[in-house]
Amino acid sequence: MKIEQYTVNVLKNFSIINPTIIINEGSVLETISISKTIKATATVPTVFPRRFALYNLNKFIATLSLFDDPDVEFGENAIIVTDGQRTVHITYSDESVVTKMPEKEPVLPSVDVTTTVTTDQLKEIEKALGILDVPEIVISGRGGKIYLEARNTTNDLDYYSIVLG
Repeated sequence: MKIEQYTVNVLKNFSIINPTIIINEGSVLETISISKTIKATATVPTVFPRRFALYNLNKFIATLSLFDDPDVEFGENAIIVTDGQRTVHITYSDESVVTKMPEKEPVLPSVDVTTTVTTDQLKEIEKALGILDVPEIVISGRGGKIYLEARNTTNDLDYYSIVLG
């Protein structure tokens, strides 16, 4: 099967939240930070045929980049990535070493504000993190606007903002 680029981009973004992942059968991807303070869910065009765990998500993403148009097979114990001439075998991880999503959804207070962050905006913020050498991505509100920011919350000297709405 093929893994669409959009799916790869979502996995790259998820690897920032948590370098490990459990992928369930189907097209919904979920991750949660190790501290369990950030949760992300995305519906992707790739339909995964089975549940599996990866301890090093970045290794899987980097492996896909070794090929121009790889075929990916999800075997009993491993992912096999091939292009006919070359093959990479990545063994699934034991789920006990991967941060799992909670069984029960947390009950959250009512929603006061909603916004959308695009992949391009997230890439832009990630670039700003590196350039400004700041550690955090922040969504904040000021003056009736919502901002996506790259900043250091303990030192507000340097930061980068994008107006979301």
